[in-house]
Amino acid sequence: MQALTLRVTQPKGVEFVTPYPVFLSLVCVVRNHAKDLEQVVANISRKVMPWVSDFELTIVDNASDDESIAVLERLTSADGLPNLQVYALTKEVDSDTATWMGLETALGDFIVVIDPLLDDIDFLPTMLDEAVRGADVVFAANQQQIPQSLAYRIAFSVFNRVYQYFSGIDLATEAPHYRVLSRNVVNFILQHPQPEIRYRHLPATGG
Repeated sequence: MQALTLRVTQPKGVEFVTPYPVFLSLVCVVRNHAKDLEQVVANISRKVMPWVSDFELTIVDNASDDESIAVLERLTSADGLPNLQVYALTKEVDSDTATWMGLETALGDFIVVIDPLLDDIDFLPTMLDEAVRGADVVFAANQQQIPQSLAYRIAFSVFNRVYQYFSGIDLATEAPHYRVLSRNVVNFILQHPQPEIRYRHLPATGG
């Protein structure tokens, strides 16, 4: 399995004369972002449409307790956005588990995992270009970070050091959330009896 990590300070989009002849799936996990949700989802659809032949956008709502579900119901109505499907979790889970719930239903030749409120959608063509060239997994390290509590940062630091000791993978730099996966990778993960665990350890699996 070939993996590639891209690190950029200021991502720049790529202009295409013709779209890639691929079916692209995008998976986004959101929670309690009702006020931004409609604009964010519409922006992703508008940006991605010229880049590929066809696409689907899957939103996994991670047990929001604001008005997010009502917004998503409106977006999936007859007057809503095309190519959109929504999964609403009744109990909050960790990000990787929520992401996998979207990934296992994805039908695309390539699957993008993106945090629409943090990751730069304009950098996606650069990642997709590497994937089409043969990289099974493409990671993009984002220079922006979501503010976290001191307790979370300490816990993550300890876990990261332990994980790095046993696997040789620095989760902070070598396993960013923003990624493109080939269909082969997703099919490989699906064969595992606990695919969400295999997905969680994907950075250690890539060659």
